[in-house]
Amino acid sequence: MIHSKWTKLSLFGALLSTMTVQGAAETMKGLTFGGNFEGGYSVGFSPSSSPLGSRTDQQFLVDYLTLKVTAEVSDRVKVFFNNATSVVPGGKNATAPNTALNSNAFFSSATIGGGTMMLSNTAAYVQLKASDGVFIDVGHFRTPFGMESMWDRYDYKSYYYSGGYVMANAMGWNYDVGAQLTLSEVIPGSLEVAVTDGRQGPLAASDGITPGLLARYHIDVKSGDWTLTPVFSVLTRRWRGGPADIGFSVGGMFKMGVVGLNAEFLYDSFKPGSAASDLKAKVWSIKGEPSVDLGVVDVTAFVDFVNYDAGGTSKSFVNFGAGLAKTYADKFRVRLLYINQNSYLSNIAAALASTTSVKGNEIRLLFGTKF
Repeated sequence: MIHSKWTKLSLFGALLSTMTVQGAAETMKGLTFGGNFEGGYSVGFSPSSSPLGSRTDQQFLVDYLTLKVTAEVSDRVKVFFNNATSVVPGGKNATAPNTALNSNAFFSSATIGGGTMMLSNTAAYVQLKASDGVFIDVGHFRTPFGMESMWDRYDYKSYYYSGGYVMANAMGWNYDVGAQLTLSEVIPGSLEVAVTDGRQGPLAASDGITPGLLARYHIDVKSGDWTLTPVFSVLTRRWRGGPADIGFSVGGMFKMGVVGLNAEFLYDSFKPGSAASDLKAKVWSIKGEPSVDLGVVDVTAFVDFVNYDAGGTSKSFVNFGAGLAKTYADKFRVRLLYINQNSYLSNIAAALASTTSVKGNEIRLLFGTKF
């Protein structure tokens, strides 16, 4: 399947960035390339009580290959062009007990393909350094909502996202086109404020006036050998006198020596219809993710409590999992991951019915590198 609007946008963005680089050939300072890769094998099991029934699925896959290109046009102007590719023989399947967790389920809407191979644009924007610590981005980017969107999946310790993040992804909240202001040195901490188009996702596509307003703030608090980083974010979209989409998050990252803990409360609410007074659906999650570096191996665990509420019908679920990771020569990493998923929301219809779309267990073995 080809998303034609986004295909045109991606091709236009690529052409625009190429023209910008060529036009500044004499003064451009250079190109920087980076990225990350993970691929391997996963097997999933769903019980007879699952909506899928008793089922086993296995797959070999390239979960993602991310290539990041930065063109430093001048001391004040940079162009970012990032793309992610997945190769999954079974394609993108939102119902199988293991393939619903693949990274291609969290690609942006600027995606080409839908079968075995998918290519997604995750960033295509120009950045202006207005002054020290003041940056303005214009283009396609990952939105400043929630703590989990602050990292690439390669750097996400437990690999598996929270129920709140998965619902935000299904709503199209995580990537958009717009403008963003970042303040990182002129105030304590870092503040990101974005104005976006707001028409990403299945509910917003037909809305005529859909701007999104988002903000995220975080600050490092250090004392001795520990660091605490509180993170706050808020999102509003699809305005009809008031926002039909509302989200906010409160979380933090704690690090002391070899021990770490990430925790976040994330809340999503949305009105699926076009009327201002229609049914409101709410999804919120609380996720805790402790980790410890034992030297020979990194150990991570997580617990994710998820609540769905649609029209007063509420259900709660708990997902939990663990992981082991070993890095060799600071370049090559092996991860063994497990999740018991009693609720992993991959579509809006499931939220409105207060049901789970995927239920089961998964074991995933991934080999990766960062460059």
